[in-house]
Amino acid sequence: MNFGIIDIGSNTVRLNVYSYESNDINMIFSKKHVVGLVSYIQDSRLTDKGITKLVNVLHSIKEIISHVTVDKTIAFATASLRKINNTEQVLKKIEEETGFRIKIYDQELEARLGFEGIMWTMPYKDGITVDIGGGSTEIIRFKNREISQIVNYSEGSLSLFNRYVKGIIPTEKEIKNIQNDIKEELYKKELNFESGIIIGIGGTIRAIGDLSKEAFSLDDNRHFTNKNLTSLYKSIIKGDEDLVKLMLKIAPDRIHTITPGMVIFKFLCKRFGAEEIVVSSSGLREGVLLENVF
Repeated sequence: MNFGIIDIGSNTVRLNVYSYESNDINMIFSKKHVVGLVSYIQDSRLTDKGITKLVNVLHSIKEIISHVTVDKTIAFATASLRKINNTEQVLKKIEEETGFRIKIYDQELEARLGFEGIMWTMPYKDGITVDIGGGSTEIIRFKNREISQIVNYSEGSLSLFNRYVKGIIPTEKEIKNIQNDIKEELYKKELNFESGIIIGIGGTIRAIGDLSKEAFSLDDNRHFTNKNLTSLYKSIIKGDEDLVKLMLKIAPDRIHTITPGMVIFKFLCKRFGAEEIVVSSSGLREGVLLENVF
């Protein structure tokens, strides 16, 4: 049986197609569309232009699905459509135009499903997971592979970029403003626990892993250290042109969001005393799939 999972995020819309046989799940293929829906929000509403762009992308996805065997399609959205005031209008338009009925996940359910996706492939018994999305950030502390605490931050890499950055690469002053936003909100949260390892999911953390592998000649892009992160962070603040060129080479579609995401992650690593970061190969989309097959 094949499942199509459509993830409507604040920065990207992605289709993953999985096969499920005898309790075994394998991804057949993945297609990503960079949309940047957050950029089309005005006065807390997704503009007509943004709705049209999303509908057109979903038409493209529907065309892809028509050429493969997909027994069930599940489409969902998180902060991208959760944080706007005209959600119902957008959902109605999408269903009328494409036939897709979009599920909206609140931030706690998003965190829980992301955690289930991580635990599907990760062996760790205790630790912290961090999911930096385009429009929100979810932090989970877990013990004995069970959630013990969820902490949510209402901003993500793209929403911070849109709020504070005028150009493409944030200036030192803009980075400071982003830091102040993060500190103001997250210092209010109960984050009084430590973990030597953070498991990260989301496009920003994957991009940092890719960047670290190239910049420091690491063995793979799934493991890097807080020392690696700090070095990249300092280089960005200094406006290192070589690093910017490397960012354009490694993650051109995230050139504008990787720095705000890095600021969030740097704060959390310091707060938790984490020295090692593991980039999970599975996350929210897999959690959504698992919810529907088990």
